Amino acid sequence: MSQESIKMWRKWKDWRLDEETIPSGYDSYFNIIEKNLKRVGDNIKTLIKDLSRDRDGDYKKEILELQKLYKRNFIELQVKLSEFRRKNT
Repeated sequence: MSQESIKMWRKWKDWRLDEETIPSGYDSYFNIIEKNLKRVGDNIKTLIKDLSRDRDGDYKKEILELQKLYKRNFIELQVKLSEFRRKNT
């Protein structure tokens, strides 16, 4: 084995045994989900604003439906996930 290969193996072994880099429990899952939900929420809000500004189409019915879905389902999902996270992390 070359010296470079030996260095790579040692580095990999050190990284593999480093317990601090291994995520504890489900915390990393919740972090990823929260970031993605925030992005989706921002996109829904922007879509609603853009549809309400559009003068060419009549999107009032669709806007109201999106707002109801956002309030009823999306916010409820965020609340349930935060409650679940508090119990399990």
